[in-house]
Amino acid sequence: MLITALAFMTGCTTDQCEQKITMDQLPAVVKFAAEKELVGTKVCEVERELKKDGKVVYEISYKENDKEMKLKYDQNGKLLRKERD
Repeated sequence: MLITALAFMTGCTTDQCEQKITMDQLPAVVKFAAEKELVGTKVCEVERELKKDGKVVYEISYKENDKEMKLKYDQNGKLLRKERD
C-alpha cells in the first residue's frame, strides 16, 4: 500500500518510477561504490528507480572513451549491472 501511495504521489503509473537526481543525492554507500567505477569518466545522468516490488535501484549513465555506459546499484551499494548503453 505504501508503494502504491508513493507511486501515486510521484505521478508514477507504470511498473517502475524514475526520478532524476544528482550524485550528491545518492546514498553514501552507493556514491562510494560508484565513484570507484567512475574514475576518469563523465557522468551524464543519475536516476533513482522505484520498482513495482518496492526495491530501489540507482542508475548512473556516463561516458567512457566516447562510449555511453550505465551502472546499476541496489540501495546497499551492490553493483547489479554494468552495461553499454
